[in-house]
Amino acid sequence: MNPTKLMAVALCAAACVTTTVFAEDDDLVVSATPAATIAEPVNPQPGMVFKGYNLQNQFNDKFQGLQSILASQPAVKTTVVKTEAFSFNQFLKDTKINQGVWEGFLKCKKSATCTFVLKQNSQYGAGFHLYVNGKKVVAAWEQASGEAAVRAGFNHIKIISQTKQPVQLFMKVSGSVKEPNVLSPGMMYYDDKPSEDDDIL
Repeated sequence: MNPTKLMAVALCAAACVTTTVFAEDDDLVVSATPAATIAEPVNPQPGMVFKGYNLQNQFNDKFQGLQSILASQPAVKTTVVKTEAFSFNQFLKDTKINQGVWEGFLKCKKSATCTFVLKQNSQYGAGFHLYVNGKKVVAAWEQASGEAAVRAGFNHIKIISQTKQPVQLFMKVSGSVKEPNVLSPGMMYYDDKPSEDDDIL
């Protein structure tokens, strides 16, 4: 092999090794940003998107396919809510709703690992689910807690409730002795981005 080709091969090998070393270093970095990629809202507006469903079956906290089942079913009610509670009681006069899904964004001042607590007075024990930035944090009933990383800026929040009983959501920095913040749809944001489905006429 001539010296020019040998030098090219050596440089290529060095570049590959350098890339591998940097890639390994990247893997050692602990990031507050969760692995799931959640796009930030394009046009954030106050409130959360609520979708109400009328599924005949309730699912326990171990049921892994609940999100996909809800996604495959048409919602009987879709609206933006700015209420103080995660409750769909106000819609029960208009239509039959057995499950409710709230989806929106919580805006945080800084990145941190936080503890989320959900409470629900439910005699049926059907339960609730909480997802933060795509990660399942809580899946239980009555009261449960879990930890999740939040980042500075917008964080995606999804709550699924399987009964009409209101859900309470609390959040605080993990390990903090301060009282937790009470979260509500009214203090969050939804993405009011233009949709191709909006203009059909």
